[in-house]
Amino acid sequence: MSLIEKISNLMTNQKKIRNIALVAHIDHGKTTLSDSLLVSAGVLAPSIAGEARALDFLPEEQRRGITMKTANISLIVKKEDKEFLVNLIDSPGHVDFSGKVARALRIVDGAIVVIDAVEQVMAQTETVIRQCVAEGVKPILFINKVDRLINELKLPPNQIAERIEIIYNNFNALVKKFSKNSSVPKWRSSTRDGSVIFGSALHRWAISIPIAKETEITFDQIVDYYSKNEIETLQQLLPIEKPLIDMIINHLPDPITAQKYRIQNIWKGDLTSNVGKAMTNCQTEGENIPLVFGSTKILMDKHAGLLVLGRIFSGVLKEKTNVFLLNTKETRKIQSIFVFMGEDKKRLTQVPAGNIVAISGLGEINPGETLVSTTQKEMLPFEEIKYLANPVVTIAIEPEMLRDLPQLKRVLEQFDMEDPNLLIRIDDQSGEILLMGLGELHLETVVNDISLLVKSTSSSPLVIFVERIGKPSGEISRDEFGSKVKLLVESNTEDKTITPSEDKEIGDFNEVLSQYKNEIIIKKSIINKFSKEAIENILVGIRSALISGPISSKPVSGVRVIITDFEATEGEKFEHTVPLLRNSVWDALRKGEITTQEPIYKIQITTPAMYLGKVTSVINKRRGDIIDVRSDQDLIIISGVLPVAESFKIDQDLRSDTEGRAFWQMSFERYEIISETRLDEYKQKQ
Repeated sequence: MSLIEKISNLMTNQKKIRNIALVAHIDHGKTTLSDSLLVSAGVLAPSIAGEARALDFLPEEQRRGITMKTANISLIVKKEDKEFLVNLIDSPGHVDFSGKVARALRIVDGAIVVIDAVEQVMAQTETVIRQCVAEGVKPILFINKVDRLINELKLPPNQIAERIEIIYNNFNALVKKFSKNSSVPKWRSSTRDGSVIFGSALHRWAISIPIAKETEITFDQIVDYYSKNEIETLQQLLPIEKPLIDMIINHLPDPITAQKYRIQNIWKGDLTSNVGKAMTNCQTEGENIPLVFGSTKILMDKHAGLLVLGRIFSGVLKEKTNVFLLNTKETRKIQSIFVFMGEDKKRLTQVPAGNIVAISGLGEINPGETLVSTTQKEMLPFEEIKYLANPVVTIAIEPEMLRDLPQLKRVLEQFDMEDPNLLIRIDDQSGEILLMGLGELHLETVVNDISLLVKSTSSSPLVIFVERIGKPSGEISRDEFGSKVKLLVESNTEDKTITPSEDKEIGDFNEVLSQYKNEIIIKKSIINKFSKEAIENILVGIRSALISGPISSKPVSGVRVIITDFEATEGEKFEHTVPLLRNSVWDALRKGEITTQEPIYKIQITTPAMYLGKVTSVINKRRGDIIDVRSDQDLIIISGVLPVAESFKIDQDLRSDTEGRAFWQMSFERYEIISETRLDEYKQKQ
């Protein structure tokens, strides 16, 4: 039986499926760990595992040694002579690519959280655990790089055991904290049952308490093997694949188990309806079982064209059939269905619920779109995937040869679909193409990827300032060009997240602009009165007001615009409606006491204690503040905040001042009001 035939057979046995992701802080060892799973499935030779980084396809990923895109692969693994299908997604650890982590988690049921035994729980570790809980994805723990505790920190066995206990207690505390107001089960990982394992992905060994009892191997012996440089013996005694596969199969849920609690987290429809029951129970068979497919990612394949990656939540997905797109209200046809085997893909004719696949033939669709049977046109789509970061840095990009401009624009359209945290804007007046992202690395990577397709040059990065309101505007009205509108704006801040407004009723139009956490609501009385073209003109006017605010022409962030009434006595026209809505929204924003604000990063730096003074000096010179300093053996962990505008090239200062011995990560924390004087200073620098 061929590999694809085996995969096809296992796809029909949902109890033998595990949809999992590897998540972690940057450089804690996810992709190296994934190599071990590929070895267990016979995809990778044991001799190169740990160094191959087989799921890092991009040259830039291999060069940097970090994962920047989300790679996925379907594997067959064995446990006690039984075969299981593991759909594995290796996600980025750098905060600049956290949007891709959020998308990856939508289609999996469990996640292995990888934590470096030396660095312990870091900023992005907390973020990925919070993302797991928000999506109803069960997290379990692999404590990696125990070899560093032995070789670098020279810890005795009892202190290694203490360190492991501290890490898994902190991990469980975070899971409990983020689960407090969630409907997910009360998850807790334990060393005793094998849901926590520890070892070295690089040296390809790992151990759990059950295996330690079975083999009677102790930490004293492990330390002794390192002192004698007998790592190969350790690999043979404690092969990493066994506890890893045991943990995945025994402690991560199959699709049937997971969907019973996950669906209520990601879908706000009626769970007692036919489609609600079908998804909750991950049903596949029966005439009345509808197809529901959640898409999360768009890929460009050189042979198959645009591919839509996602998961089947109920029913059976079949090639050459029509599906209905709930958000855009369109019917499209599926051409082919594929499973990924790393860079390769294999074709299937049909796939049941509980599986992760890619579809061709749908053309351009928005990631996050819900695809259903053509009989389910009234179903609510899945919840919008929540991204925990905003675009805060921008660059200008242009082709080296002017004749390549049309091709560059086509390539940018592809990147716009693929990357949830990338915003592309073409300046109406200058024609300049602006890319907006989460940080320097994010945009540098995008430009490098684009340049492989179209030779391009880019400007230096600049910070993105935004405009935000201080209070609700109350209802305002405005008459122009024989048309009249009534609207109001209110805050839609991070602590509130994007949830339906109290003013929203069934039948109202709702559009979420997730890049800047904005939302538009148009009352159903307006929707019923005007044509689709007229509604689109209203939206164009609102969007134009939000992309360039009234006081400094910066993007507006964190607002909800509610259109309560609209009249067009002389007939609705584009040239009248768009400026009327733009000016009206600006009026409301001014009434809401709008101000210009700058983004602030949270920064965490780990370095030897001897460099505390130099690191503190780097932060202070850049208008940053130190919030906390804690020691851990001979290392210190410095936490603080830093204006994004002052963060550029900080890597050079930290490397030179610490002789390359500092590790750091920055992530978006909040916005703060910026004075006109400071804003002018930044403009002069630019």
